[in-house]
Amino acid sequence: MHAITVLAAVILLASVALCSQYKLVCYVSSWAQDRPGDTRFTPDRADPFLCTHIIFAFADVDENYSMTALGPGNEPQYRSLNALKERNPALKTLLAVGGWDSNNNWFTKMTGKHSRRAAFVDSVPGFLRSNGFDGLDVVWQNPGVFRGKHSGKKHFTYLLKELRAAFEEEALVSGEDKLLLSAAVSGLEEYARAAYNSHTFPQYVDFISLMTYDFHGPWQGMTGHISPLYSRPHDSEDQYLSIDHAVKYWLSQGVEARKLILGFPAYSRTFRLTDRGRRGVGVPAEEGQAGKYTKTPGFMAAYEVCQFIMRGALVKWDRKQKVPYALKGNQWVAFDNGHSLRKKTKWLRHLGLGGAMVWSLDLDDFTGSFCDYGTFPFIRLLKKSLLSRHLHTPCPEQEQVK
Repeated sequence: MHAITVLAAVILLASVALCSQYKLVCYVSSWAQDRPGDTRFTPDRADPFLCTHIIFAFADVDENYSMTALGPGNEPQYRSLNALKERNPALKTLLAVGGWDSNNNWFTKMTGKHSRRAAFVDSVPGFLRSNGFDGLDVVWQNPGVFRGKHSGKKHFTYLLKELRAAFEEEALVSGEDKLLLSAAVSGLEEYARAAYNSHTFPQYVDFISLMTYDFHGPWQGMTGHISPLYSRPHDSEDQYLSIDHAVKYWLSQGVEARKLILGFPAYSRTFRLTDRGRRGVGVPAEEGQAGKYTKTPGFMAAYEVCQFIMRGALVKWDRKQKVPYALKGNQWVAFDNGHSLRKKTKWLRHLGLGGAMVWSLDLDDFTGSFCDYGTFPFIRLLKKSLLSRHLHTPCPEQEQVK
């Protein structure tokens, strides 16, 4: 009997080791707590066994160039998120700093001078430790240009180098595990060439999340897929706008494949067709309807897309770009479904990438009340697809505490 128990434990550990070969990095946004009703999300609603890493977006930089909470309502969310590790000690939590508006705040000002970076770097380990985080995620979507200057590219690298050194020193002094350091970067080649020293900064981070989404949107004046696997053939303007091109660009820069984490959007971009006779990809369109709960024109959360489809939208498949879109009346919605997730995860495994990243937990159907597929259907399907042909049996999952 003892031998059987030991053998079962060995098999379980082997399965867990195989599962851990891929990261599943899930963001959660601080403003999700402000949404109405069943769409209001706080970190305690997350499944602690679903993702390997959860990143809370965002923290801020104060006028003294020290790390601080973005608002007074965020610190309770820090505690709520990190309490998940009581149920799953293997879960890693990180705090993100920066974001898409980082060119207009203290964060960018901080990076521009060594003394300011030193003040920030000195504040980070203590802030992370005191709030229970395992690391820092740097999300700076335009380090290449700031107020007409092109020095931000090197400052981004300096910041990561200095953070890495500080984390290593802090671990030696404290005896704790070294804090993790990650970065989220653009998937657009043209943008990435201008914005990042791609040959140097990757050595300082533990993993890199590629924002391989928002390749197309209503701002272009035509329909297009939010995150196509492949570019549209014979279209010179679109040749760089795909997951395939983005990842292969980063690999061409010498970045280790296992360090790259492929981004998946748990949301859609919506369009309003301006010529009802033309309903495909690349046809004239404007900003589409807002989601009922997210209330942003041209945008729907995954749970809002479910409702759109369940109310009679026609789903079509783009065989060339390997993604779906949905049509109803003059509304055109670009999104991901199970078929496209399986195509993409098979592709990323083939290239040897390190896993998947999702923006974001709060945009999935976390209550299970919108899509009729249980809680977090988008991320659960992504996880299943990521592991499906990698393992002979499903990964063991801990029983959730009710």
